[in-house]
Amino acid sequence: MSRALPERLAVLAILACAACSTDSTNISRTFELAYRGGSLADRAAPNPAYRYLRTVVDGRSALLVLGYTDPDPATPDAPPIEVWYSAEGEVVRLQQGRVVGTSGLSTDWRSTRAPDAPTWGSLVASAAQDRAAGQVLATWQRTRDESAYRSGVIDRISVHAIAAPRGTELAGLAPESLQWFEERAEPIVPPAGTPGAVRLTARYALRVDSGAIEVVYTEHCLGPELCLSLQRWPAR
Repeated sequence: MSRALPERLAVLAILACAACSTDSTNISRTFELAYRGGSLADRAAPNPAYRYLRTVVDGRSALLVLGYTDPDPATPDAPPIEVWYSAEGEVVRLQQGRVVGTSGLSTDWRSTRAPDAPTWGSLVASAAQDRAAGQVLATWQRTRDESAYRSGVIDRISVHAIAAPRGTELAGLAPESLQWFEERAEPIVPPAGTPGAVRLTARYALRVDSGAIEVVYTEHCLGPELCLSLQRWPAR
């Protein structure tokens, strides 16, 4: 773990010095940097020495800070896994913008495995060849372990290029300036229609510039009652 992690958590503790709501729901308490009447994340001045995510859960925004990066234990050559922390110690693990693990949330994904997930470079290239919005660009399977002793959940994922949506939590950027994709998860284990089988979606906004690709905004539903948005912050 990076030696800078305690300092980074201290920065978040300062940002969270205003009293957090004590009667918020489990969902909105996921990231307790919000307080009744407004959100600190949109008014705070991030330290440029650190990397942040603006996170919105149930209409309340918070800042997460990058603690460190981990290599992918299954595929050493894969992109690293970013480990982000809230002021209260909740953790979100991202790999290429995709949630691959969480802890401290009302619904947690302990781990995910998707060795056949395509790279964003290949998806951007596929979208350029087939410009019809909504077309299936790729499919693969994801296995995840959830909290509450639910392990071995398998989803079939399909990814689609979509037009810039309305009603997102994207801040400071024009949605039309980014390239958008949507992942739709169809449960296989447990099969659709059985208790615990939930169809989930995720949306991604990418900045594509001279061949460089960056996921700047994502929306993830981790369960029927927990959806969150994540944006690189400050917007640029």
